[in-house]
Amino acid sequence: MSATPSRKKSPLNPSVSAVLQRQVARGALQPDLAQAQVARALDHLQERLVKSYEGRRFFSFRKERDEKLRGIYLWGSPGSGKSMLMDMFVESIAASSALASMTRRRTHFLPFMQAMHADIDRLNRSAVRDPVARLAGRVAKESRLLCFDELVVEDIADAMLLGRLFAKLVQHEVVLVATSNFAPDDLYKDGFKRDNFLPFLKLLREAVVSKQVCSKVDYRSLALAKQGKDLWFRGKKGEKRMSETFVRFVEVGGKQQSENQLGNQLENQFENQFLACEGRPILLIRTGVPSDKLRAKGVSKNVVWCSFADLCQRARGVRDYNVLLGCCDVLLLAEFPVLDEGQRNAAKRFMRLVDLFYERRAIVLCHSVAASPRALYGGESHAKEFKRTASRLEEMLARAHALL
Repeated sequence: MSATPSRKKSPLNPSVSAVLQRQVARGALQPDLAQAQVARALDHLQERLVKSYEGRRFFSFRKERDEKLRGIYLWGSPGSGKSMLMDMFVESIAASSALASMTRRRTHFLPFMQAMHADIDRLNRSAVRDPVARLAGRVAKESRLLCFDELVVEDIADAMLLGRLFAKLVQHEVVLVATSNFAPDDLYKDGFKRDNFLPFLKLLREAVVSKQVCSKVDYRSLALAKQGKDLWFRGKKGEKRMSETFVRFVEVGGKQQSENQLGNQLENQFENQFLACEGRPILLIRTGVPSDKLRAKGVSKNVVWCSFADLCQRARGVRDYNVLLGCCDVLLLAEFPVLDEGQRNAAKRFMRLVDLFYERRAIVLCHSVAASPRALYGGESHAKEFKRTASRLEEMLARAHALL
């Protein structure tokens, strides 16, 4: 899809296409026709936002169907560049002289929904007459442009709230941009009481233009192919290499150390501490302060070693993982089994943990019997969603390799 610009582009009104082309010219990205097509669609949305917005307020949009300002829903396979393109769009909006004052929010979908549920509960306790309407009004005031990364609907609570909340946001003319691994009609597919979710899908189709990112390359896997394989810890040898890697992350000065020195330094790290978390303390098997080398590259919080069983096979959720994120930038996860259908709940918790860490640019490294991130889950319930998790783990491996 291409669009004819309505105004000459300038450094004060950058486009996603221009940002993408600069990255390709620098060699930071590979040329990708599918990404270029989506970038032009995002350019067109930005141009329409410029026409519809002036100073500090939105003009009223025309109500005719063909004139209504619609957002964009980007969907496609993991690693195809959806989140990157949306981030380029958000950065272009921020850099635009015409749109700099427009209220906007870029957020990961799962924490957003968790916050919405908490606010609804609070408003219900305050006996507010229509808590969803009150909440939607606040969201609309704070964010005329709402950008969701990784929109996925996994449970009935989210499914029920989305329809009511989104209907109010549409009334407030909030513009939505979202990324997802699922086509709109595949959201909450086969979910409990899905018929009650269908009104949301109808609203979504009216509010956004669906664009598939048809890239056939998983760029996260490509990054892993070039680097990071040595940070996939497998079996007995992998356990030893994970210990050595932990020391490399926390050592002073980043110097090579002998095996005896490695052992001594491991003994000097803080071990078996508990991180308080709403009555469900998290066991930190080992934790250390990041090395000067890591701090120079932006790692400021601790390097932490935990067990998979403690983090994912117990009743934990987003709040627990946010507490952990508050104290670490690098998480080493020990004794990760190959998950089957009987451990689908543990798999779901792990997927949420990885999503949250990925969103904050933190790193998760695993010790497992599995041959690769893509072999961690062998069940059926979350097979499609876990491809995204595996892809993100691969990108984390490559980033961790770059840190060392």
